[in-house]
Amino acid sequence: MDSLITLILDHIEQELSTLLTAAQSAHDGATHEENKAENKYDTRGLEAAYLAHGLSVRAEELQQSIIDYRQLQRLDIDKYSCVQVGTLVCLEDDDGNKRRVFVGPSGGGIKLHFGEDEVTVVTPTSPVGGALLGKVIDDVFTLKVKGLDVNYTIIHMQ
Repeated sequence: MDSLITLILDHIEQELSTLLTAAQSAHDGATHEENKAENKYDTRGLEAAYLAHGLSVRAEELQQSIIDYRQLQRLDIDKYSCVQVGTLVCLEDDDGNKRRVFVGPSGGGIKLHFGEDEVTVVTPTSPVGGALLGKVIDDVFTLKVKGLDVNYTIIHMQ
């Protein structure tokens, strides 16, 4: 499990590094002499400032995600455990399709290759993460996927 957390942290740190470079470029563009408004309809500088602000906000979110994952407690999971933040869950739908999700404190939507499988990070505030919390192995829950009800069974946790 520690190796999965390391992969998630590496992904977030890489995204943060890229984002900080983009934020600095946007800030430089917003304050550059060429982006000074030439008339009341010229909004280049204002647009660049909005972009720089948005990137800075996202950078703060990523920094908080890094803190969240570094503080994540290691779980001792057995066959009687319930899903909580920090649980890797294997799901199977009615057609036998399997997928693995990691219930993380943040970083929802990240997709990583872990072993031979793809793992998607979900958070407690997402539909999947919210439906999983408190469930145990063999529990079944239903989600709407593309307008259709899909049943998932929890077949394994770690």
